[in-house]
Amino acid sequence: VEDLSDRVMDLEDYNVALQSTIRELEDAADITTELEEVQAEEVKALMMDLEGRDSIVRNLEEAIKMQRRREEDFQRTVGNYRNSVETLKQEKNELLAMQRGGEGEKSEMMATSQKALARAAQLVADSANARKREAEHAFKRVEGDVQQHLSERLESMLPHSVVSNELGAIKGELLLSKVVGKASMTLG
Repeated sequence: VEDLSDRVMDLEDYNVALQSTIRELEDAADITTELEEVQAEEVKALMMDLEGRDSIVRNLEEAIKMQRRREEDFQRTVGNYRNSVETLKQEKNELLAMQRGGEGEKSEMMATSQKALARAAQLVADSANARKREAEHAFKRVEGDVQQHLSERLESMLPHSVVSNELGAIKGELLLSKVVGKASMTLG
C-alpha cells in the first residue's frame, strides 16, 4: 500500500509537472501567434513602402525622360537657330555685295534681313524660356507627388486620433500647392 501510495504521489507530481509544461507551451504558442501577427503587419508596411518607393522611382524616371525630350527639342531648336543664323549671314553678305552696286532697294533688303535675324534670335530665346518653365513645372509636380505619398504613408502609420488635425492642414497645403502650380502653368 505504501509503495502504491508513493507511486500515486509520484504520478501526481509528474502530472502537475506535465500540466505546467502544457501551460508554458500554450503561452509560447500565444506569443508565437502574436509575433506572427506583428511580423505580418511589418511585412505589409514594408510592401506598402516598397510600392511607394517604386512609384516615386517611376515618377522620377518619367520626369527624366521628359527632361531628355525637352533637351533634345532644345538642341534641335539651337541647331535650327544656327542654320538660320548661317543662312541670314549669307543673305547679309549677298545684300552687302548688292548694296555696293547700288544703295536704294538694296539697303532696304539689308534692313529686312537684319530684322529677320533679330526676330529669329528672339524666337529662340522665347522657346528656351518656355522649355525652362516646363521643366521647372515637371520637377515641382514630381516633388508634389512625393510629398503626397509621404503624407499618405504618415497617415497610414500613425493613429487617426493623433494626426487628424495636422493631417487636414497638410492636405489643405498640398491642395493649395497644386492649385498654385496649375495657375502658374496657365499664366506662364
